[in-house]
Amino acid sequence: CTSHCLNLAISDTCNIQSIRNCTGTIQKVCVFFKYPKRQNVMLESIKRVCPESQITKLKLLCPTRWVDRHDSIITFMELFDAVIDGLSIISTWPDRESSSGAYQLLCAIKQPEFILST
Repeated sequence: CTSHCLNLAISDTCNIQSIRNCTGTIQKVCVFFKYPKRQNVMLESIKRVCPESQITKLKLLCPTRWVDRHDSIITFMELFDAVIDGLSIISTWPDRESSSGAYQLLCAIKQPEFILST
């Protein structure tokens, strides 16, 4: 079946180190913003940085469905500037876990290899 062949090709592509690292980082960012306080920061960043966007939150990557994975990456790229803004804000919080996690993710998504892999 053509869909099965396409799925196999996409799965093979996802085994390339830079692509695998990129999707893993996107997943970590999505999980990071699942907490209510962080989610509120993300929503405010979306309203401020991407006011025309109809999207209000990031989508988790589905490990088995490539169409959902594709949608998640497109959503992430559309909200990329808001993600940068939200992580920058959270990285200044006094809460060590949140601020250090935000800073690490911010550094990761600003890497040229990450940007080229998306």
